[in-house]
Amino acid sequence: MLDSSREGHRSSPCAFQLGGRAALEAWQRAAATMRCGEVAWVRSSAKFAFGALGAMPLVPANATLWFQLEIVNIRHPGTVQFFKDFGLAIEEAERQLEVGRGDVQRKAFGQARQAFRRALNAVPDKLLLRRPVEDVARFADMERSALLNQALCSLRLGEEAQAQEQQHGGAEHWQDVVRVCTLLLERHLGARSAASPSEEGVGPWQQQTPTDTSMISACLQAASGAAGPATWAAKAFFRRATAREHLGYVSDAVGDLSAARRLAPGDAGVAEKLEALRRRQRQSELKPSAMFAGILERELAEREREEQARSLQEKKRRREERLQRQSASAA
Repeated sequence: MLDSSREGHRSSPCAFQLGGRAALEAWQRAAATMRCGEVAWVRSSAKFAFGALGAMPLVPANATLWFQLEIVNIRHPGTVQFFKDFGLAIEEAERQLEVGRGDVQRKAFGQARQAFRRALNAVPDKLLLRRPVEDVARFADMERSALLNQALCSLRLGEEAQAQEQQHGGAEHWQDVVRVCTLLLERHLGARSAASPSEEGVGPWQQQTPTDTSMISACLQAASGAAGPATWAAKAFFRRATAREHLGYVSDAVGDLSAARRLAPGDAGVAEKLEALRRRQRQSELKPSAMFAGILERELAEREREEQARSLQEKKRRREERLQRQSASAA
């Protein structure tokens, strides 16, 4: 035995981050496949250990070594790693998704929301270009889950802020729910998000491989439609309706709940909330118009913000297409 972290002056575990440079590549590769508490013997060539120079006087040049590794603790980093390879990027996104789900289980909704945002940021749209339909479907499943869970966390944070009577009553959280659910429905349900979605989902769509960024939304809609009945869309409509109700957009909330009811006709919770909101809407219509002072202005301002966001996204898409064409011309 050449050295040990269990004995002598270094009787404490060695800590390192996967993907960093603080540990031998042999350790990195082995640790990436292990679970907490697992012990493994690892045989490593010099290429993945100390190389042609060795580590004199203990390790000679070009030495093949055996290591005994034990994973005593795992701590997930609070930042996301960015990869240029789709496979590594989607694995990072799915890892962040699991981190977020764990945070939701312990009711740490602020941390969970950040984890879901990191999952979404891990895979930029450009990595989907020319990927097979199986990869597009895998990404679509991850993005739907991350967006739905982000909306759930914002709902819970809004409820907590309202219960604590914080300033604005959690309005920023309700607005985040509306934004996230709208993004989900636009990317994965398309024009039907504003029309009359059916229980059957989006199909029939012909799944295809995106060759430029303008195709990505259509490919995501095809992948999500092929995944089966759009129960995820019913959840998105329901959560957006809840947020819009808190923001005072009762008519929009009724529209969202009606869409959720069409997608999930057997959901008693959706039906009950829709009926309650319709009663509230009818009662409001009987009250003096002074009760609605400012509501129209708020709705117009909200729609203007949504239109500005869509315009910015469209400019970004056109810029990416222009850069791709310039890159292709240069090649």
